[in-house]
Amino acid sequence: MVQKAPAVINFADKMNFSYQVNAEYPNSIAFSRVQTSTLMAYASANLIVILCDCKFLNAVLEGHKGTVVCVAFEMCGPNLIAADIYGNFYFWHHSDGEYKISRIIEFGIFSTCISWYPAKREICVSSKKGLFYGNIIDFCETNCQRLLEHSTFCSFNSDGSMIASHNSKTIVTIFTLSSEPISYTTVKHLCPVIMIEFHPYLSIFISITNDLTLHIWCLNNFSTFTCA
Repeated sequence: MVQKAPAVINFADKMNFSYQVNAEYPNSIAFSRVQTSTLMAYASANLIVILCDCKFLNAVLEGHKGTVVCVAFEMCGPNLIAADIYGNFYFWHHSDGEYKISRIIEFGIFSTCISWYPAKREICVSSKKGLFYGNIIDFCETNCQRLLEHSTFCSFNSDGSMIASHNSKTIVTIFTLSSEPISYTTVKHLCPVIMIEFHPYLSIFISITNDLTLHIWCLNNFSTFTCA
């Protein structure tokens, strides 16, 4: 399925809080559905601002060494991960109404996007040096798998069995982590991709290209994705 977007929403212009969005970094805003409300997290300088239902201030997270460039929630949960401009990763856990840093990884590579699957303790990271995938226990450049030579966005699916990635061009690569070795398939677009997102529980993902066209991709019986 392909559909044109009716309009463009500029979050940086719509925010009415004194904490300005780090709008130069496209993955500095994240959303998560938690029970009956929606959490929104966005980077503001070296802080993370968390809003409930996108309008009520929930928390302001401090402790990052540099400007925060990307944030991501766990799937349907309040915990999140953030990366700063120096390549440090911060794991924020929510407990008893408060956020606390549970782990810091000094990766040392500027990352444009990061995704976290807590159930398997795995993360994937997009950067100009490649798409990296590994366990948070010993995650470093020399001790994780480099799946692509260049990546600007990455995301786990709902059960952590797949990773989707693109590098702002026309091809999206989907990796199947359960296969040995890791296998992959690709889908091609007519225009450069600016966003991809997995369905919360189905084997479906959407992609949006820079002409504001939305594509819906479904996994078929041949383990490849086709545009529905």
